[in-house]
Amino acid sequence: MWVLLAYHASAIQVEELDPTREWRVEKIEILGNQRVSGGQLIAEMVTQARPWYQFWGERPLFDPVTFATDLDRVRRFYESEGYYRSRITHELDVDQTRGLVSLQIYVDENSPVVISQVLIEVKAESPDSPPLPEKLPLTPGEIFREQNYQDAELLLRNHMMDNGHAHAQTQRRAEVDLERDQAAVRYSAQPGPKTVFAETEIKGTEQVEPYLIARELAYEPGEMFSLKKIRESRQQALALDLFSALRINPRESA
Repeated sequence: MWVLLAYHASAIQVEELDPTREWRVEKIEILGNQRVSGGQLIAEMVTQARPWYQFWGERPLFDPVTFATDLDRVRRFYESEGYYRSRITHELDVDQTRGLVSLQIYVDENSPVVISQVLIEVKAESPDSPPLPEKLPLTPGEIFREQNYQDAELLLRNHMMDNGHAHAQTQRRAEVDLERDQAAVRYSAQPGPKTVFAETEIKGTEQVEPYLIARELAYEPGEMFSLKKIRESRQQALALDLFSALRINPRESA
């Protein structure tokens, strides 16, 4: 004898879901994505389905407000990857009998925004400004990715600090033209005067002799300032495994 169980399911939008009922997530599907994997997109979401290996567990509750926010998170993720004109839509397949919703998220990626130019303006206060980095993590012709855009500014500032400019400051600006799918990127840098290391004061050591830390410093008083030497000093001091935290801060000028 065969028994056929029929479940009533319908495709709706999240705002059409009955708010008076408790719903649980049956599965999540990402459709239409090509440049980004479905796993990456689902990882950006708070709404999750039950892992396949926990088949005995209860399915997660579905919250419509959280899911609506998740759709915005997916849009924002695509934007950070340079796809400013991506469209994210959805459908819910609702199983009224069992109180389950299957989520289908549709992605229309469209064309990415490409870097048209990268300009660096150095506002030098002295003739001994450091040379620019040989390569930045973004170049014309590449997709304009937010992380690379931010990393390039950090690299520019660190490069100047590695070359004696302890008070270097930087700013960044991007002009995104969605009609042409282009982004013009500009960085401005103020190296400030060259500086040298002064004497180092060691504080907060109650059970560790200060000289144990001092001997791990990778610089000497009077030596040209270098952010790289600060990093090396911190790593070497932490390698002693004598304390849980260590900060190396510049002393405030009087």
